[in-house]
Amino acid sequence: MADSRVYASGPFHYDAEQRLLLRQGEVGALVPKAIDTLHVLLERRGRVVEKAELMKLVWPDTTVEDVGLARNISLLRKALDDESGQYIETIPRRGYRFAAEAPREGSGAGETTVAGVGRRSRRARYGATHGWESRRD
Repeated sequence: MADSRVYASGPFHYDAEQRLLLRQGEVGALVPKAIDTLHVLLERRGRVVEKAELMKLVWPDTTVEDVGLARNISLLRKALDDESGQYIETIPRRGYRFAAEAPREGSGAGETTVAGVGRRSRRARYGATHGWESRRD
């Protein structure tokens, strides 16, 4: 089954099925491994992802040094304008945590969600929201 979740915060939207990061509807230019890193952090948002676990998930059949992971995190922070660490938090000597809120649809009363990928217009799929949220169709 395809992953049809869309996460959104302010001007940023991440389409998990298509592995696309958008800013105000425009596709961001990120290397595939940076997108994979974002995907893992969003799927485990709110909890610390150890460096070793993150590297194993992003590079399953390759030995990678910490510098490769640090480069991906740097690229993501630039793409998200995240100088203050509001989205990606560094946990010294351990790993990283996606720190912004991202409740799943139906997990709280009155939350706003972004429509999932389907036959809806781009505007409907990537509407403006506040706080990271997701929806699975």
